[in-house]
Amino acid sequence: MTRAKMDLGRPPPVVVMAHGLGSQKDMGLDPYAQEFAASGLAVVVFDYRSFGGSDGWPRHEVNWRKHLEDWEAAIEWVHAGGLGTGRVDPTRMALWGVSYSGGHVLTTAAALGLQRVKAVVANEPYLQAQSAVAKLIRERGMLPLARAITAAVNDKVRGLLGLPPAYIKLIGTKGELSLLQLSEEEMSHVQRPAPRRQGGWQNLTTARMLLGAAAYSPMSCVERARLIERPHTHIELHRKGAEPEYIKPVIEFLQEHMRVVIDAAPAGPLAHTAESQFG
Repeated sequence: MTRAKMDLGRPPPVVVMAHGLGSQKDMGLDPYAQEFAASGLAVVVFDYRSFGGSDGWPRHEVNWRKHLEDWEAAIEWVHAGGLGTGRVDPTRMALWGVSYSGGHVLTTAAALGLQRVKAVVANEPYLQAQSAVAKLIRERGMLPLARAITAAVNDKVRGLLGLPPAYIKLIGTKGELSLLQLSEEEMSHVQRPAPRRQGGWQNLTTARMLLGAAAYSPMSCVERARLIERPHTHIELHRKGAEPEYIKPVIEFLQEHMRVVIDAAPAGPLAHTAESQFG
């Protein structure tokens, strides 16, 4: 299908994107960004501090408060003309997140309001700390959870003393000391040989992430949402999300809420399980 004659004569709207828990932009975001760009949207994809090409120490630190600061910094950079004067229209901006960043985009949009953010796409979003903690206890039991908290306290103390961080695995199999425990099927999707990642990514995260995480519940920010359910696991859906049948309704959602005028139907895909608009 032709992708010409879209929003002729005015700068395109902008979609700002970042990955989820412990991941970075070169881990599967490019297919989504390409489809957005092909549908008449400008795209900014960034890494959180301490990941990928971004600086920051300790490396591989997952901290939701710092992530939210990074989201607001990326948005402010676009509004301040970081992409060049007149090249994009920052008054028509959408946020796209997945998993942990699915919660981040909901929280950020609620904080900034409709003057800054016109629409949000939250894929399989992290929504509520209480539910996450209850799920951990149900699946792992109290003893493994206590072991993880002990590792987190150790890492926090090391940080206060200026010592190198103590890491745990980001993802692992059932029973491993890891932030996420995946099923055999899910592990099969992520254990394939991977290219070298920017910044030397490793399957690690600072254990201190577990401390204070219970204070983060993005669900409280949601005012209005359009939901789409998909018959896939968490990892599987992210891999399939940029396929045409899944991404098409998301592109249409973004074009509608950012007033993208098209004279020919775009050939794009983008997927997710939940999209939210504030206002």
